[in-house]
Amino acid sequence: ATGCIVTMLVLLAYSCEKSTAVVVLAIMMTKFVESISDIFLGLQQQRERMKTIGLSILAKGPLSLLALYIGYTIHESLLSGILLMLCAWSLLLLFYDAPNGIRLLTAQEPIENNFVVLKTAKLIQTWQSRSLLRLLRTTVPLGVVAMLMSLQANLPRYLVQAHCGE
Repeated sequence: ATGCIVTMLVLLAYSCEKSTAVVVLAIMMTKFVESISDIFLGLQQQRERMKTIGLSILAKGPLSLLALYIGYTIHESLLSGILLMLCAWSLLLLFYDAPNGIRLLTAQEPIENNFVVLKTAKLIQTWQSRSLLRLLRTTVPLGVVAMLMSLQANLPRYLVQAHCGE
């Protein structure tokens, strides 16, 4: 959620063209769906279900390529391709990653830790302030470093784009 807010603020501050902003927002939504999928894949990895992870990743590649191909060649629009990719990744999340993750959780006795309590096959998130503060102290520096690394890699492109136009 924080990444979405930061992306929107950057788009507002950058004052780019409307079509560019819409494409960036579509990519942001695609990455949001991917991050939720990654949570379920992380659960699969924790339980050493590598075949399920492999099948998900293996399906995502061709689905992405097909969606971008259809959207870009038939509709001649990058936005259409990205939106089709968003739909493909959402369907993969809803019909493969999430059901497998939930099935894995419900197959065992209820698990209770700092973040997740499983009761009658429903995931209920519990917030414990000490754990969240520890997590925040750990992740904020990592997030800043990741942002700076991304900026370092992309800064020349941003400068050329700013001086030569979109």
